[in-house]
Parts: sequence; C-alpha cells; structure tokens
Amino acid sequence: DIPETTVLIAISDGRIIGTNSLTMDGEHGLPVDADYKWQVDKVRAEGRKLAASWRLVTGIHGRKVILALLSCSVDFLLQSDANTLLIAVNPHHEAVHKRLFNMEALASHKSSMEGLRYAPSVLLRADRETLPEKWLR
Repeated sequence: DIPETTVLIAISDGRIIGTNSLTMDGEHGLPVDADYKWQVDKVRAEGRKLAASWRLVTGIHGRKVILALLSCSVDFLLQSDANTLLIAVNPHHEAVHKRLFNMEALASHKSSMEGLRYAPSVLLRADRETLPEKWLR
C-alpha cells in the first residue's frame, strides 16, 4: 500500500486493457525524479504542488484507452491539491499532449529512461491554470 499513488485501471469485458499510475509528490519524490531530478526540483522550487502520471500501459485498444486514462489523469490533478502534473512520454507523443492539455516540454533524454532501455523520452508539464477550458468542466 503506497498512499501517494493511485492506480487507474481500464477494464473491458472483464479484462484489464490499460493502467496508469498517478503519484503525489512527497518524502519519496516522484518516479520522474529518476530521469529528470534537476528539472523536477526546479518546478518544486517554484512552490508548485506536484503529481506525476506514469506507467501508462495499454493493450490492443491503445489510442482510445490512452486518451481515457490521460483524461482521468487530468481529473486526478483537478481533484487533488496538486497544481502541476508531470509526465515523461516518447517524443513522438509530445505534440498530442501539448495540443490536448497545453503541456510544456521541460527536458528530454535522447537515449533512454530508467527501466526502459533505448526509449527516448520528453518530460512534459501541465499546470492547472493553463489547462484548456474543456478539461475544467
């Protein structure tokens, strides 16, 4: 039991088809600290209350499930006391995150992420006050 982390599970026909973990910043930090510690600390220094979306995994229903889980991540942000959501994604997905959630890129790794050999990533930031209006309803 990890009280800082919430795991979202997408289920279809009784089968798990996707998951997404959401972690509030605390004494153990955030999963994105492993790859982006100084960038995350810089956001912390702004006085932001942070949450991270991570371990987003889907099966064959990929795109629809990912969008649903990301939508739930934004809902999590809005219902929590966090005001900034961080997520590390493959650079190929950066544009869609920016378009959908008005996210800002903070940094990128060209070679790999912790635990994901040869997987490049970009750290994205969504702030509560800059989310598109459609997410605030």
